[in-house]
Amino acid sequence: MRMVLSAVLLLGLLACGTNQADNKANQITVVNPALTVAYNFEPYNEEIRVTGGQRAYTLRVSKGKLPDGINLQGSRLLGTPKLVLKINEQKSFEFTIEILDSGNSNKFQDLKLEVRNLPPPSLEWNTPPTQVQSEVRIPFVLKIPKNVRSMRVAMQLPAGASLKRLEPSAGRPLMLSKLEGSVLRIDAALTEFIPSVRPATVFYVVLALSKPSKLEGKIGFELRAKKEILAKAALELPKPATPATPSTPTTPATPANPPVGEPK
Repeated sequence: MRMVLSAVLLLGLLACGTNQADNKANQITVVNPALTVAYNFEPYNEEIRVTGGQRAYTLRVSKGKLPDGINLQGSRLLGTPKLVLKINEQKSFEFTIEILDSGNSNKFQDLKLEVRNLPPPSLEWNTPPTQVQSEVRIPFVLKIPKNVRSMRVAMQLPAGASLKRLEPSAGRPLMLSKLEGSVLRIDAALTEFIPSVRPATVFYVVLALSKPSKLEGKIGFELRAKKEILAKAALELPKPATPATPSTPTTPATPANPPVGEPK
């Protein structure tokens, strides 16, 4: 009898453990609790992605305050923030949302939204972290692409590298290239407007390599609106080795004249 009761209790505990694990796995969860930055006077559209529980979900702000101009609509934060900010100032807004699923389960999630002034654009090349064997396709990513219409780019190529082709991407740029020694220069003019402030890959540079090489170093660029330079960065070229300064030969000392003997 005791053995039967023990078995029943064990099965009950196992069942409880399984139910608790299932409930934990099905908890309501916010997938992206770290919200992207909002830029002042720029349209903002960020979805609060929810999983678990029973669809559909209802979201509401239960505590705190959203930036002026931003509202929670369904599961999205939408609008255009309109704040008074100094040049390098940013403001953080902390708030809590309540998520209610169709089974009346709920979850409270703390979130923070930062609002900043729009920074100037910049250009980066995403190079592989290790050596490349024969061919490499390098994306050039334009950050804060809004207002950029054309660009000039300079990049230092490793020994034995040559340009194979250029591939336009976002903004469908028209491109020209020129090789000056080991420096590849590219002029690009966008034919399509990129309204977003989110990063966009504007073109790819495909290089052929005659030997394994590691691509590193900064690029130079000049980013322009129609008639205005928005941002620029100088290309950092490796400094040539300084030749050793030849030593100046030492002039041998002039021997002193022997004293003239007095006549006897």
